[in-house]
Amino acid sequence: MNRMLLSGFYGMDNTGDDALLTVADWGARTYFKADRIYATAKTIPRFSGSESIRPIYTPATRFRGENRLRGYFYPAIADQIIFGGGSVFHSSWDLKVKLNMLKLSGNGCHAAVGVSIGPFKDANAEKILVEVLKRLSFIGL
Repeated sequence: MNRMLLSGFYGMDNTGDDALLTVADWGARTYFKADRIYATAKTIPRFSGSESIRPIYTPATRFRGENRLRGYFYPAIADQIIFGGGSVFHSSWDLKVKLNMLKLSGNGCHAAVGVSIGPFKDANAEKILVEVLKRLSFIGL
């Protein structure tokens, strides 16, 4: 089984990011032969094929920290991670989260597709980004 995690700002009523989710879903199934596709979202926008994508976060948590725990669990069971959708590499805090996701995940082909780099919100972000980029097999800006 090939489990893919799509990481971006999905399900937030942003048409551009949701369009990129559509393309990432198609690419995950077509090129990476993903059997299970998860996305960093509470809800998945409706489009053809979206029924195969499962959100990793829950809109109604049962206990404090549940979504944070889910944010560690799903990268740990993912074989591959695709970061996609606009400005996803910008702050130290967010880049540390992404680096931890990559460290937890399998040794599959990780990628960043349709992303921009910067503008950085703090000076340390550039250093952390270098560590993230070293772990990616493909980068499409």
